[in-house]
Amino acid sequence: MLLLKLSSHGSFESGEIRYFDVREQDTLRKVCESSLASVEKDMTEFRFLRGSLQQRIDMFDNMKNGVSTPIILTQGASLIDLAG
Repeated sequence: MLLLKLSSHGSFESGEIRYFDVREQDTLRKVCESSLASVEKDMTEFRFLRGSLQQRIDMFDNMKNGVSTPIILTQGASLIDLAG
């Protein structure tokens, strides 16, 4: 969901944002600039959170892989003992 929001914002930023360029209308420009600045701030925070979340997922996957390998080896050794 977070990745979808970031992707959608990227698409908006590279295309439709031009519709909010209202330099000639001072009052409307101030409203649009303030709103767009707020959205950009939120998207920056989303990007940071996504990166942080991805690091935690990677760390969890590495920990999970590190735990499962000894368990498999231990189970394999037990099976060899039973067969022997």
